[in-house]
Amino acid sequence: MARLLASLPGYLYATSEEGLRLNLLVGNRSRLSVGGEEVEVEVCTDYPWGGEAEVEVNPRGRGDFRFLLRIPTWVKGAKMEVNGNPLGSVGPGYVSLERNWRETWSG
Repeated sequence: MARLLASLPGYLYATSEEGLRLNLLVGNRSRLSVGGEEVEVEVCTDYPWGGEAEVEVNPRGRGDFRFLLRIPTWVKGAKMEVNGNPLGSVGPGYVSLERNWRETWSG
């Protein structure tokens, strides 16, 4: 069990110099390194009982990087918003958001 718990971040996230990939929507708060910069990600969700999830991406400072969110193939009619602005319907696969992220945390 201890090995499984220690390996969970590797299943949830993948990071590289170019960006951050969220593979599974599981409620958590993690601090990760993206391109050498610290980024905090918080996922709040009621899966599998409900159909909503909220993801906050908070870098420690500013940075340009890509955030990719996996939409499973079994999800039908997924919709996405960024800062309250609708992006519309998204299909299965990875939705890519490339932007200049700003620090919004104090921790």
